[in-house]
Amino acid sequence: LPFSLIAGLAWANEAKDLPRWLKWIQNNKIIYRSLGGLILLNLVFQYSDYWKKPDYPKQIASYLEKKLRPEDRIYTGNGSHILYFLLDKKVPNTFVHPSLFWEPKHMEAMEIDIASEVNKIESSDPRFVIIKDRYPDDRFDEWLATGYHIDTTFRKGRITLYERND
Repeated sequence: LPFSLIAGLAWANEAKDLPRWLKWIQNNKIIYRSLGGLILLNLVFQYSDYWKKPDYPKQIASYLEKKLRPEDRIYTGNGSHILYFLLDKKVPNTFVHPSLFWEPKHMEAMEIDIASEVNKIESSDPRFVIIKDRYPDDRFDEWLATGYHIDTTFRKGRITLYERND
């Protein structure tokens, strides 16, 4: 958007159409330097936000690939649902994206039967459960506390990997 605005102001209008305080922007030296600076600034932000950022789902998938047996199931809880694809595992409930199963506005709009979905997940008996930050409610607290233990964490403790007690 900033690039489009500056380019539009610089080249789309004739000098007579611009307000006096914006006429300086049609100076090619100024506009090329401004656009170049914005592009460099954008690249710096993209580098820090995307290229430098660790790929936690990939790290979790690499860790789990060494531990998973072909028959094992996983449940990604409230995040990292890409793991089903990365690990070639079936989703244990109807709603893959975590917001559909966790946000009240989605549950109400889609008339989700929470008890049925929780039962599907628990009865699938996943060997690993992945939780980002913490659950928004207590629907799995007892199930995790009695049937699972913490295997490891990722992202400085923000993502917890639980393994089923066997």
